[in-house]
Amino acid sequence: MVLPRDWWATGLDGARGLWELFGRRPASLDGAVCTRLALHSPLGVRAIVLLADAPDPLPERWRTRGHDALSLKLSIVGCSLIRLSGPMPAHGCAVDIRPQAGGVRMRLHTRDFEALITAPIRGCIGHMKAYRRADGAPFLHL
Repeated sequence: MVLPRDWWATGLDGARGLWELFGRRPASLDGAVCTRLALHSPLGVRAIVLLADAPDPLPERWRTRGHDALSLKLSIVGCSLIRLSGPMPAHGCAVDIRPQAGGVRMRLHTRDFEALITAPIRGCIGHMKAYRRADGAPFLHL
């Protein structure tokens, strides 16, 4: 199976599972929010991203549990650049991820906060968790 070259998740291990979950279409980052960001060793970051996009139709087990949204735990290691400016807001921030030259570039931003993270190697989707938007964002440990 070949993933779209320009899809944001193409540069992440685990993208195939996301592709399959969304019915072999690219899950969108439009409206996605990064709610947590943590530095970890060595030269790596972990982030929790809540997608605004959801599979259509929802998987059967999601429907039976009332789930309608997806949270991703992302890990990027071997970063060549980690640049932060301002405090990350408690309510989260916009997220943009792009594959680049065998690696990945992630930008998080709001009016008063910006983070730019690049890595020459692939990142990964470490965990996907379904939840109900009405219950608020799930807590995933970084």
